[in-house]
Amino acid sequence: MMEAVDPAVEAAVLWLVETILGVLFSDKMQAWIRQVGLADEIEGLKSEIERAEAAVAAVKGRATENKPLARSLGRLKELLYNADDMVDELDYYRLQHQVEGGTIAWANQSQDTDAIDGAQLVDGTRDNSGIPDRKKRSKAWEEFRVTEKHADGKPKKAECIHCHTAVRCESSNGTSVLRNHLKSDSCKRKRAANGQTTNHSSVADGAQNGATAETHDSNSRKRMRIDEVSVHNMAAKAQPWSKNDFCNRIQQTSRQLQEAVSEVEKLYGSGSVASSNPCQSTAADPCRRTSSLVQCNMYGRVAEKNSILQLITEGTSDGVLILPIVGIAGIGKTALAQLVYNDPIVKSQFDHRIWIWVSNNSDIVRLTIEMLDFVSQEKHEGISSLAKLQEILVSHVASKRCLLILDDVWDDMDDHTWNKLLAPMLSDNTKRNAILVTTRKLSIANATGTVEPIKLGAMQNAEFSLLFKSCAFGDDNHEGHPSLNIIGRQIADKLYGNPLAAETAGILLRAQLTVDHWSNILKNEKWKSLHLSRGLMSALKLSYDELPYYLQKCFLCCSIFPQNHQFPSNELINIWISQGFVKCSHSTERLEDVGWEYLTDLVNLFFFEQVEAEEPSTDDQPCYVMPDLVHDFARLVSRTECAVIDDLECNEMLPTIRHLSLLTDSVYHEDKHGNVLRNMRFEEKMRCLGTLVRKLRSLVLIGKYDSFFFQYFQDVFHKAPNLRVLQISATHADFDLFLHNLVCSTHLRYVKLKRNGSREALAIPLSRFYHLQVIDIGNSALSNDMNGLVSMHHLVVEKGTHFTDQHSICFEMAHLQMMSELVQLGVHQLQNVNGAEACGAKLRDKQHLEKLHLSWNHSLSDDEYDSYTSSERYIDAEAEEESQPMNGVNNSITFEQFTDAAREVLQGLEPNRNLKHLRISGYSAATSPNWLSSIVSVTCLQTLHLEDCREWQVLPSLEMLPFLTKLELRNMGKVTEVSIPSLEELVLINMPKLERCSCNSVRNLNSSLRVLVIEECHELKLIVSNSLPPSSSACKLSIARISTVPTMHGSSNGKLTIGADSRGNHDGGSMELMKLDENNFSFHNLRVLTHLIIAFCENLVFVSLEEHTHVVSAAGTLNAFPTLKRLIIAYSRISGEWLSVMLRHAPFLEELEFARCDQISGLLIEGREICLSNHNSIPRSSSPGRPDDTSTSSSRESLLHIPSNLLSSLKKMSIKRCQELAFQGNKEGFSAFTSLEELEIWDCPKLISSLVLKDENSGHANQRRRLSYSPGEPDIVEFESSLAKLQLYPRGSLNCLKKLEIGFGGSDLEYLVLDSCTALEELVIKCCDRLTALEGIESLRGLRYLEVYSCPRLPLFLERLSRQVEGLFPRLDRLRIDDYSYLTTSFCMHLSSLQRLEISGIEAAGSTAEQEIALQLLTSLQYLRFKCCWNLTDLPVGLRSLTSLKRLEIDGCGGISRLPEKGLPPSLEELVIVDCSQELAEQCRGLATSMLKVKIEFDT
Repeated sequence: MMEAVDPAVEAAVLWLVETILGVLFSDKMQAWIRQVGLADEIEGLKSEIERAEAAVAAVKGRATENKPLARSLGRLKELLYNADDMVDELDYYRLQHQVEGGTIAWANQSQDTDAIDGAQLVDGTRDNSGIPDRKKRSKAWEEFRVTEKHADGKPKKAECIHCHTAVRCESSNGTSVLRNHLKSDSCKRKRAANGQTTNHSSVADGAQNGATAETHDSNSRKRMRIDEVSVHNMAAKAQPWSKNDFCNRIQQTSRQLQEAVSEVEKLYGSGSVASSNPCQSTAADPCRRTSSLVQCNMYGRVAEKNSILQLITEGTSDGVLILPIVGIAGIGKTALAQLVYNDPIVKSQFDHRIWIWVSNNSDIVRLTIEMLDFVSQEKHEGISSLAKLQEILVSHVASKRCLLILDDVWDDMDDHTWNKLLAPMLSDNTKRNAILVTTRKLSIANATGTVEPIKLGAMQNAEFSLLFKSCAFGDDNHEGHPSLNIIGRQIADKLYGNPLAAETAGILLRAQLTVDHWSNILKNEKWKSLHLSRGLMSALKLSYDELPYYLQKCFLCCSIFPQNHQFPSNELINIWISQGFVKCSHSTERLEDVGWEYLTDLVNLFFFEQVEAEEPSTDDQPCYVMPDLVHDFARLVSRTECAVIDDLECNEMLPTIRHLSLLTDSVYHEDKHGNVLRNMRFEEKMRCLGTLVRKLRSLVLIGKYDSFFFQYFQDVFHKAPNLRVLQISATHADFDLFLHNLVCSTHLRYVKLKRNGSREALAIPLSRFYHLQVIDIGNSALSNDMNGLVSMHHLVVEKGTHFTDQHSICFEMAHLQMMSELVQLGVHQLQNVNGAEACGAKLRDKQHLEKLHLSWNHSLSDDEYDSYTSSERYIDAEAEEESQPMNGVNNSITFEQFTDAAREVLQGLEPNRNLKHLRISGYSAATSPNWLSSIVSVTCLQTLHLEDCREWQVLPSLEMLPFLTKLELRNMGKVTEVSIPSLEELVLINMPKLERCSCNSVRNLNSSLRVLVIEECHELKLIVSNSLPPSSSACKLSIARISTVPTMHGSSNGKLTIGADSRGNHDGGSMELMKLDENNFSFHNLRVLTHLIIAFCENLVFVSLEEHTHVVSAAGTLNAFPTLKRLIIAYSRISGEWLSVMLRHAPFLEELEFARCDQISGLLIEGREICLSNHNSIPRSSSPGRPDDTSTSSSRESLLHIPSNLLSSLKKMSIKRCQELAFQGNKEGFSAFTSLEELEIWDCPKLISSLVLKDENSGHANQRRRLSYSPGEPDIVEFESSLAKLQLYPRGSLNCLKKLEIGFGGSDLEYLVLDSCTALEELVIKCCDRLTALEGIESLRGLRYLEVYSCPRLPLFLERLSRQVEGLFPRLDRLRIDDYSYLTTSFCMHLSSLQRLEISGIEAAGSTAEQEIALQLLTSLQYLRFKCCWNLTDLPVGLRSLTSLKRLEIDGCGGISRLPEKGLPPSLEELVIVDCSQELAEQCRGLATSMLKVKIEFDT
């Protein structure tokens, strides 16, 4: 196997050196090393490690191009990893000594000897029974094993560990006997044969140092193998301590390091010479210099551009506008800035436009000179004075309006430097200047912007598709080979909407427009290569190279997790800490705080991004994911140390791998009964790992598996003695046995288990896991043997029940006493704890404890709790012994006794005053503990979460907590009043008696609130200002089932729903809402709103923007909804006039939907000729109670105007169930929209009639409008049943329409005219029983998807048409039919581009011979699906002839019991069976090979 070379090997060596020396130089470690007599050996090791540090510092920058040097450094790195493991093992024994009070288990003691007899005295505190008098004790005893003792426990006989000679040591001079034996010739010869010598002087005088060793490599390797086996077999038992062994290992490691360093020193002068500045960042590469000129056709980003134009052209009266554009590498920041820079509006409104490429060279003099080049014709190279240069610049920009683009800013300039750079633009005599800053760092965007930054994300699919085609073919209208289109779409899906990724892949694809070339690129994912200097991965590496090495380590180790894996912040930080990646620079820092800084730095460069958690955590931690392309990059860069096994085709694992994950969901499947099916090929792959796992430090197993796999898993990974991190989806019952017998406790720091809901105790003797810092086992209980967890930082445990016998394994509160380093603690089932035990935990002494979760009886349902709160005893005395506790509750005590006990326990669990986060669940007493009410006990508290404390009546005044930012109260049924400070998050749920929530400063509360959630608080009067949301900074708003407020739900992604919650539920409060205005709704706080839904407000009459409109009229250009893209109004009595006003305030609206708005009876699409002077006009103020009764006013109020400003922005429009709505206006109709792509009209009979005109020639009706197809949920457009002919008219007006779906449901429609839909790509026609012709369909040259369902007359029409028109549908690659007869038409036989065919709902039991032949003609077919063909019993016999077929799906075809006799095509790669017969499933299961993946699913 070729030796892997780590490109960051120099940094890796230096990081390892720092790690090892950091441990060895710690005070505790140095003191212990002196005590155990290893000082000389450790000094030698330190010396060689420091030599390694010096050597690497000398060669820094040379290894990149000097391959021999790089390989030597790689070997040095591996030796340092081994040294780090050895030093960590030493630290383990130091902790063991600390825990066991001065004793360490002796490796050479016999199995039947008490541990104390074989123990070594290291600090003079050990009990000396069983060994000679302490004054006469000698190091000679280390060379013998006591084999026989007297009755009083003193040694009688001992055996030499070198020559195995037994000697008597019972006399007073027993030590002399031992020394004499060691000096004997026989023992010397034996030791010499073994390569060992004994320092007799040390033996004689009892010196500190023990035996030294000159060990031959072969003997050392043999001994190491023996030691490893010993370690594995004694994982959970006392770890053996052998001073001799450690002496030998340290000396051997020192010699190996010496040789490796010498080799490096010889090589670093050879090969290429280091660059003069090897650390120089590639971010300043001149090849990356940008300009203001648009390099190519631009796609998408219209909304972002319009938002920027609005902001910079409006300007501000109080200073310069600074708008950052931020996003990941390649996302299009510079391109967007170029669009804005070159926009005609910008050119007309700015006197000067300046483009500066900054990069990481923020030299103010250079940047100022470049600014001058744009505004002055003079040259200024000879001027070096910044003051003079800026004076000249000010003279040119004074009284001028300037747009400054600072592109690709990398440096985090401080405020002083930033203000100095921009001083000429900020001077008093400048005129509404605007500055755009593009950067890939969030910190720069947040520090520089005067407004919220524009955060660029992935492009929309349609726009990205055009960009990709342009990059791949050179033209977005290019009609490539159908196979290329299919491959291209597969590649585009892997680019995740990133423009630079499209350009990278496009350059590679355009080299050869052949199927083989494109398939090769797809298979090998060549666009991910780091060797493409202008490629996406190279751009990402620029950001990666900016990271210090420790952040690179943190980032890369996460690549072993699956794509889109959500990391709770604490989990991420704890993994890094457990691996030793997080280091404190001084003693006052805490690892968790430093780890959080690391995470912030990685988020800053978009290596992680925060997302909403899929599964809410108990402590509301933020969740983070790696963006898709970043995850790909991490897998690419981490290959030398990280590996993932997730299928049968995984690459070979390198011997340098230290972080490994097994992702089994793709290789293990379940049968219809939920049983996991065996995969023998994957088991074999596991077996081949062999010794490659010995160096592993991280092991992650995610997914389902069976017992056979687990056996192989145990057999392989018991050889991994150096694990620090273990995270397992423990779906097998024997997992505890694996941990107990095979996992080495020496290095393990992080254990996370998911045990499928099991609440049984984890049967592991944790007392030996001295390094363990984090244990997360969900709801499972822990073993009672936890005395050794001295390093524990994060612990969640359940208290075992009192009703088990004395030998049961259960957690005891006393174990918490010695866990002085705890940062996070959760204790459940506290009903099993008494007050004395709670006090014994001594939580008040734990100064590092920040997060605390205390829980009683958390599993009781509401009914169980209501029953339990009865004061009667559940069982009588006679039945008490036989009864079993319900959910851990002792039912033999009264509820009063239970609450009294809970009060004592909570009082006894008083935390340290440094506590920041407190959660209490299930507490049953009515009053607060004294420490929570005290003004001095928990004053550092930042978050408080009380849940299911149903008896708690009086809460303390929380205003005394000055740092409290979040309060969450749930299911607190008896609380009537809460007093709070100004908060950032307030959550009140299911508090039926809560009447008042008071705050001394409602004003401050309104401005600070970011999250407001109030549900099921029927009696509560809102404490925040009456209008919601309370502030523009609010990122989450959820109000439900409050009598005085309508239901609403808003989130940080810019979406707001009024009238329904996040699940679509609504209540009476929404029904009673009659108006939305500034008195109850703060429209001025919705400046970043993107989606607005108003639904189920059936009495809502108007939405007033009167106050905001007044501001608009004064300013001239402001809008209430400047960022709104989607508006939905449903089940409302809002008038057309008021909805028209809302639309005028949404200039960039892209999607509009209104449904069941019965008060809207007219629809008018304004033409561009309509004067915009009425843009800000509002309806006359008429209250719902006093409607205007004039017919003119009534007509005006019911008329909906689609304003002219939406003609170019609106892309989708949906009108549903508006029975009275009719179209009003000129003949242009919907053709006035220039960007409309989808139009849905459903159950609007008058609207359809008003759009249909009389066809003078044919007598049929003819109609002009656009229709839509939505693949997720079909959009059906219904028409009057008498409509016989439907024409999309006028010709050319619908040249943007790409998707069309028509469904009539038994109508009389006979003709559909499509000749105006020349851009149509997808056509769906359903349930048109009488449809006979599709006139003009031959003009659909770009059609790619056709679906015809329940249209029995169309096959004949298509047959006739295909004979008249040659090459019908030349680009069609997807077809869905419900009748085999389509296959025999000439139209289908000539579909040379067809890639995907779905046959759905056919009634026939099989195909005819003619149909069989027709199917075999589809030689380009790659995907074939049979769906819901309940009558089908036989698959086509000629399937094997489809030589291009790669995927076959059979879904819901229960009548098929076998595959065709001739078999399946050899090209098949995937076979999917869903909800079919068991016989078919069994036959297909046996076909799985490395070339064919078989997936079988059954509906449950």
